[in-house]
Amino acid sequence: HLNSSNWILLFGQTLAQLSDRMLSIGLIWVISKNFGAAMVTWYLVVGGLPHLLFFTWSAKLIQFFGALKIVIGADWIRALIYFLASLFLAGIDQQNQLYQVMALIFASNVMASFFNPAIFSLPIELETGERVQKLTARLSAISSITSVLGPIAGIFCFQALGLRGLFFSTALFYLVSGFCGFALS
Repeated sequence: HLNSSNWILLFGQTLAQLSDRMLSIGLIWVISKNFGAAMVTWYLVVGGLPHLLFFTWSAKLIQFFGALKIVIGADWIRALIYFLASLFLAGIDQQNQLYQVMALIFASNVMASFFNPAIFSLPIELETGERVQKLTARLSAISSITSVLGPIAGIFCFQALGLRGLFFSTALFYLVSGFCGFALS
């Protein structure tokens, strides 16, 4: 059995990863519809670039601050990024929207470049013995489940709420996920 605080973490990470997948499908839809399918490649490149740029820094920051603080901080900063996007980005004219979306994806993935290694380091920081494997397995399962459910939910969310609603729900989910992590500290 995992302790109850880890279930809080798992709930928060389910929300964060679900929103991440929801947002990805929504942005791919917007980019391909408004700017053509070829621009989706650039979306993927811009989103992946921070992971290449910061991979050596992420380990150093995790070692210095600890994985849990990095997870919480990354969630809260992404919440702020998407909250601001819900206020400002969704209303920008289409001509400038592509550059804004690319900047948003880059900024969010800077945080993801620290978050991703931290979340995989977190079980070692929180648990001991066989419980490390159980928490790791459950975090991995969440990633797999949200990879399927997130895009489906994203389509419905985007159709019902539009881009602004998708940004706001993403911000809300990251905020809650950060508080779930904070409950462990």
